[in-house]
Amino acid sequence: RFTLTAGDIEFAAGFTDEEPDFRRIRWGFDGLRTRDRGLPGSERGGVFDVGQATTFVELRLRVEGPMVEAFIDGTRVGVYHSIDGHPIEGYVGFGSLSGAAQLSPPIVRRDAGAAPRLLDLVMGMGPDFQFLENTNVILPEGIEPPVNGALVLWVPSWSKADPEKGKRENVDATLGRAERAAEDLLKRMERAGVIQPLYLAVSKQRLESDDGAALSERMEKRFKQRLKLVPHTFERNGAEEPETDGGRRWLLFIDSFGVVRQAEPWSGAEAIERDSLAHWLTVFRDHGRPDRDLSKPTRDE
Repeated sequence: RFTLTAGDIEFAAGFTDEEPDFRRIRWGFDGLRTRDRGLPGSERGGVFDVGQATTFVELRLRVEGPMVEAFIDGTRVGVYHSIDGHPIEGYVGFGSLSGAAQLSPPIVRRDAGAAPRLLDLVMGMGPDFQFLENTNVILPEGIEPPVNGALVLWVPSWSKADPEKGKRENVDATLGRAERAAEDLLKRMERAGVIQPLYLAVSKQRLESDDGAALSERMEKRFKQRLKLVPHTFERNGAEEPETDGGRRWLLFIDSFGVVRQAEPWSGAEAIERDSLAHWLTVFRDHGRPDRDLSKPTRDE
């Protein structure tokens, strides 16, 4: 629901004959879940200054997937997202709690809009990682987001840090750095009590190499259910081709619906203790999952 409030409640209730001065309008989104704050950039309500006394305003709502933008008299006042990333659906209608208003018939039309915001690991397509938040992630077949969400350590297909031939001590340099970063992150996650798993997203070509197979075997033995290797098909096919990920490692948090809640360039394992990531790790933590070996409570006789 989108609510508008203006005027004087006493005039609306008939307690005064002094007509209100419609210069400011309170607006807000209502009826959504409030367990956590909205996605980045969201605004649930505010006050719009009309500028001069008026008895008429034009309201426009632009809905695109899980996002709705509100415009009053052509001015964008706010935006809100469904917190699970699912499309906003429903019917157009009006209601009033108090007072009276004359309404013009609503106009509903389709807008081509922008392309859906998707990070497709199978097709190798997605937005610039600087604008990755509130994006749905399409994972390879057989891999689903866990009920608690997951941390994703993204490893680019190419990096300026790679040596010319990309080899070091018989191990691909990029995979070596990814392995060390994953180890540091998993140790920090264990110390911080993070129950979400870590998804290590690595180029499919690298994972299918001999070094990639060796990495998979090592990580499987050492970390089992705590880490999952996820192949992506974002490849650099030429020196002039722009990099969606900027040729950098990234740390993401995806929720149980596969929506990116937080995305930031990799700066070290300590990132999980910063407020931005710690918030989502806490919000999507289901304290009953995964099953853990806990001692049974005892009752004194």
